[in-house]
Amino acid sequence: MIPGCIGYVYLGAAAGNAAAGGGDDGSTVKILLTVVGALAAVFAVGLAAKQAKAELDAVILEAREAEQAEAGAPAVEAAAAAAAAAATADSGAAGPPV
Repeated sequence: MIPGCIGYVYLGAAAGNAAAGGGDDGSTVKILLTVVGALAAVFAVGLAAKQAKAELDAVILEAREAEQAEAGAPAVEAAAAAAAAAATADSGAAGPPV
């Protein structure tokens, strides 16, 4: 949540700066760095959200498996393997999240 907040503040400041004509001198380099910084902020927030979702999915899967084990339900190996594979595919990682 904090990276998103920082990203929104940065985007707001960059938009205000662009609306004001790019600041004091409006140099091309300054405008280019502002745009690159805004794109980097959006990318970082998206990457953090994707990793958080993968971790949350893994925790939910572990909790469900623990509930099934406590209830004496038979293990659902194929479903657990498929869910883990889907979480790994969503996260883009080669192995399980650390």
